[in-house]
Amino acid sequence: MWKSEEFARAVGDRIRQFREAQGWSQEDLAVKVGADRSSICRYENGRVIPNNFHLVRLAEALDVSTDELLGGPSRGLYERLEYFLLPIPFRYRGLLRRLNLSFLKIHGIDDRSLRSIPHRSSTKKEDAE
Repeated sequence: MWKSEEFARAVGDRIRQFREAQGWSQEDLAVKVGADRSSICRYENGRVIPNNFHLVRLAEALDVSTDELLGGPSRGLYERLEYFLLPIPFRYRGLLRRLNLSFLKIHGIDDRSLRSIPHRSSTKKEDAE
């Protein structure tokens, strides 16, 4: 079981990793989240765990889920690929999914190399097309 200090440090480490992956400074992230730089610094150093509001804002700014920030499972390859298939008419998506997944497998592309692809959930309206 996590101790609260260990948990805060682990969350802070993930915030830092995601921020650095975007190439942002603490100030850049603070502006996107609507916080001050010192708050981001406290989060990253594990002195404070972000409240629910800032946790959601951090996740949105860093394009990750709150689960990922808190140490849960990351989005899978399939979910990230789905983002790019949304503009495609529904009847063609299955074929394109198979084609994309085959290409990725042949070229050895995995979840880590696709981390920067954004996620967007589909809606019933889009699926009806």
